Amino acid sequence: MKAKNIKNLHSIVFFAVIISVIVGAIIVLSIAMLRNNGNKSSIQTENNKKMYHILILGEYENEHFLREIYEGASTLSESYNMVLDFYVPKTQAEEESLQELFDYASYVNADGIIAYIDSPDKIKELPRKSDGTLIPLVSTGQYSPTLTQISFIGNSYWELGKKIAEEAVYLLNQQGTIFIINNENNTHNNYRNLMNSLFDSLNNYKTIKYTEISSVSPNMLFSDAKKCLLLSLTEEDTIQTAQAIQDFHFDNSKNFRIMGFGSNETCQFYLQKEIIQELISLDPEKIGQKAIQELFEYFTFGYANSYIAADVKITRGKK
Repeated sequence: MKAKNIKNLHSIVFFAVIISVIVGAIIVLSIAMLRNNGNKSSIQTENNKKMYHILILGEYENEHFLREIYEGASTLSESYNMVLDFYVPKTQAEEESLQELFDYASYVNADGIIAYIDSPDKIKELPRKSDGTLIPLVSTGQYSPTLTQISFIGNSYWELGKKIAEEAVYLLNQQGTIFIINNENNTHNNYRNLMNSLFDSLNNYKTIKYTEISSVSPNMLFSDAKKCLLLSLTEEDTIQTAQAIQDFHFDNSKNFRIMGFGSNETCQFYLQKEIIQELISLDPEKIGQKAIQELFEYFTFGYANSYIAADVKITRGKK
């Protein structure tokens, strides 16, 4: 009987020890979690107190596009603790170089930059904060592998070529000839990728013919019997084509139309004058939203997506 009691006592002690260990472990884990949550709350509170200063900048020629980027970025102002500063010359007379705009970002010690860059070679020195570190940059426009940026938001050239083909066929009502402006200066690999995608897509339409031309000339003839479309794939070619149509006094109200790429002030001007019937560009509002998200991803984790394919925007004229 005595041995049995001793055995029971050992069992009770054993279970008591096990329960004590479990309870102790739970208490230690709970304390650790509370401390960790406290540290996280402290960090979040500290981050919430910081007001981030983000600059949206670029040259006057791209003011319209940048204004829409700003509008898109502004929709996230309630989600992120930030101040947006739109720094783009209001007129061509006030034009400042990209380098001067970047120097201004250094001067105000901005936390981040969203910039439209059409000529990366204009930038000789990247903007830095007062402590000497580079200011995080999200860029759109023309991609440069030599430019230090945390993210570039630009074209998916193959998908862009397919979309341009669809819109060209739509403008011709699935029948006619497309004159593709292919300037000899456009030799970049991405441009060739876009062209290959465009040709591949147009080959699916048997009632559509297409041919490449280097520019519009005054002796070009457009048949009244079949619709024709002048298609420009860069902002520069779009503007030059519209200017040529205006200079040569071509009447494009009936027998041919113009479709271009871009959304800068000059492109918009020709669209409003009904010289251009449609513009394809990247969607600037969504670029603004994505740029802010990438900047704050970088602020939080120290990295961001290096390349993002932007959505395409279609802008049609009145007719």
